[in-house]
Formats: sequence, structure tokens, C-alpha cells
Amino acid sequence: MKMTKKVLFGAAILAMVFGFASCKNEDDDPEGAIKGSNNDYTVFYDNTNGYSADKSADAKDAAPAGVYRAWKRTSLKHLGALTKITLKAGKDTGSVASNAGKNSGVMGFAWDLQTAAGGETSSDSTAENFNVVGIRNYNGTLQAYVSRFYNITNKQNNNFGVATANSKTTDFATVPPTDASEYDVSGGFKSLGITPNGAETTIWVDVAIVPPTTASDGDKAKCGTASTRALSEYTSAAPGSWVIAIYDSDPKTATSNLTPKGKWVINAKTASAAGSGYDASTINLSTSQKKQAVYANIYKGATLSGAWNYADTYFKVEPVVDAE
Repeated sequence: MKMTKKVLFGAAILAMVFGFASCKNEDDDPEGAIKGSNNDYTVFYDNTNGYSADKSADAKDAAPAGVYRAWKRTSLKHLGALTKITLKAGKDTGSVASNAGKNSGVMGFAWDLQTAAGGETSSDSTAENFNVVGIRNYNGTLQAYVSRFYNITNKQNNNFGVATANSKTTDFATVPPTDASEYDVSGGFKSLGITPNGAETTIWVDVAIVPPTTASDGDKAKCGTASTRALSEYTSAAPGSWVIAIYDSDPKTATSNLTPKGKWVINAKTASAAGSGYDASTINLSTSQKKQAVYANIYKGATLSGAWNYADTYFKVEPVVDAE
């Protein structure tokens, strides 16, 4: 009997520990809008009445903003990725059927998740720095934005909790910044010149890092695959800079070079320019892989439906498994 009580007590303690450990990740998508594992994820969420964490009567209708934000951390641990993002038919902010997610919300992914000190984070419970790319169908035109965020502690906050005053398109005076800040690489949403195609539209986002000049040819090749074009778009970018290129067809299967519909670079910090504040002076291709995440913002009055498929991940250092 005593042994049984000890076993049960121990099991209860373990359950409490694991429960508390997982609570933060659950808070990042309390409604379970994003599902999936490994290389494949989906989002579906009906936000017709507007989301509110307050579940009391009529709380959703009274929510001041009502946007629902979902974030799912993965165990993908890579320098970059080629990601296929599919926007599917849902309902727009007028609650009418929409083609390819028109006015329904934003789908994106984050990479290079790390602590303010540059180390890897084991969960979302600590302040993190990361890069993001977001895609949306705005009034029938696909748009994208690219930013780097610093010291983020709550993924549910509007713009991850960054105030307008801390969102910059010019070099940071203090690098890296010490409070929640955004380096707005693209200058907000920019049109991709892509007209959504009916009920479903797919684009490919290629993210890679410019390798150090001292890297071996083998390591340089692992920063981006031969069939993707992101690195070739920025041959003059400083080592350690992130390059992002967006295409309307799969660059891996293209028979010739594609012209990107959008392209940006997240400049690394150098002696002469602070850039985005990203310091790549100590980058090591064997140890610098950081985890990734997928996220979505579903607008009030809309239903968002879509999918992420990691078509290729660069410089893989461990099996691709879902986060616990």
C-alpha cells in the first residue's frame, strides 16, 4: 500500500511538472488552430465573432480587436528552409466565401529562434529573438512582409508586443536592442504582384543564410540547395545575412532560374553599419542551427484555412520531429 501511494504520488508530481512545462506552448495557440507535425502543418479557425481570451458571456463580440493569433513551435532545427504556403478558401472579414483566404488573415513562419544572448531556447517561456515572413491575400492581391524581432515574450500580443516606437526601418542605435523591438525589413506588407488563383493559391518562400567566406565548399552548399535561388539573388550580401526570396512556382522543379516575386535581405551587423542588429561575427555552420515555428493571425469576422509544407530544409543536423 505504501509503495502504491509513493508511485501514485510520484506520477502526480510528474504530471504537474509536464503540465506546467507544456502550458506556455498551449498559450501560444489556446484554440488549437494549427495542427500537424514534422514537415506538414495546417491551420483552420473560424473567427467570425472575434477572439477573446475572456470566455464569459458575449466576450467575443465585445473584444476590441478580436484577432486570433496562433503559434506552433516545431523541432525543425535548420539554418533556412524552402516552405510552400497554401492559402485556401475561407471567409473574409465580411463573412462571405472568399477565394484563397481573401482578407482572412496572415500565414507565416519564423526561424532562427534564440535567446537574447544568442543561445537556443528550449521553450517559448523565455524572451526570444527571431525572423519572420508573413503572407496574406489582401483584397485579391498577395502581399508579404519580412521582419526581425527582439526580446519577444508573448506571441499573442499584437505585433508580438512591439510598440510602434520600437519598430524601425533604419539601423538600430543600440545593437542588439534591449527591449521588445522590430526591425521592419520590408517596410510593412508589400505586393508580390501575384493574383490569387481561385479557391487555392500556393507560393514558395526560400530562406537561406549567406555563409562565411571561410566556410568550406561543402558547408556553403548546405546553406541553400542548388535548385533554389535565394542566395543567387544577393551575391553581394555580407556573410551571415539572411536572404529571402518568394516565388509563384516551385524553384526546385524549375528548368531555369526563376524571377522572384519578392526578395529581401536581413543585413548582418558590421563594423560600419548596425543593420538589423543581427550579429553574425561568431557564426559557425556546425552549431548555429536554431529552431523554427509556424504562425497565423486570423482576422476578426473571418475564417482562415491553409497549409505549410517544408519542401526542403537546409543544413539538417537532426531528425525532423515535432515539438513535445
